[in-house]
Amino acid sequence: MLRGPADPEIFTGSIGFRESILEQIRQTRPTVREYLRQTRYSGSGHGGFVGTPEQLADRIDQWYRSYACDGFNLQPDILVDSLEVIADELVPLLVSRGLFRADYEPATLPGHLTAAAAAPRHRVVSAPSHH
Repeated sequence: MLRGPADPEIFTGSIGFRESILEQIRQTRPTVREYLRQTRYSGSGHGGFVGTPEQLADRIDQWYRSYACDGFNLQPDILVDSLEVIADELVPLLVSRGLFRADYEPATLPGHLTAAAAAPRHRVVSAPSHH
């Protein structure tokens, strides 16, 4: 059950989410009852974190650079206070590490949608086989 990474050809769920759940299980080795109790309040096993903005930036950096994720959804514990910490402290750290974009071109949603529609699409071209 706690074997290596999921085969993307077979596994149809979120590989990153699966890996985060398996890592939690590997670290804490809960019984089924303990695991269900732990995840009852946090939704469905999302990883929790308690620490400084620098420590969170380190964790995001590690996960991103090791290809364990392509983005994060933050769920602050105290909405107003935590949002200020995220905006004023965490985001600048992530920007300085190249993990969060600070500048966007164009500046409006319609502009983004127009730019995305005009972007060239990548095609997979197979090489001819030689027999």
